[in-house]
Amino acid sequence: MDANSVLIAALDTYSLDLGDYKGDTAAIANAISKCKDYLSHNTVTTDWVKRNWSIMSPAVKAYRKYLVDDIHHARIIEDKEALEKLQAEYYILSPYIELFKTFPNFLH
Repeated sequence: MDANSVLIAALDTYSLDLGDYKGDTAAIANAISKCKDYLSHNTVTTDWVKRNWSIMSPAVKAYRKYLVDDIHHARIIEDKEALEKLQAEYYILSPYIELFKTFPNFLH
């Protein structure tokens, strides 16, 4: 498991959430597709994440929520294998979560 595959999973989760939005989501769906294509063929960099923050930030937030819920469930049912996998993904997302917290500093 690498950062690119976790970020692609985050984009997949975000795209599933688009059904909850009102209005035209075609532009968002197109941007998600382009980000997934990039991540499938290139190494993710901080600069790339910064340039694509408007898509990546909500995607990472949505996936983080999904992971937190699944980690909680894995603990309840005592599924150690699933818990390890989910925690590893959460750990991979941690730097991106921190990066998005500092977004206003990108503009300076």
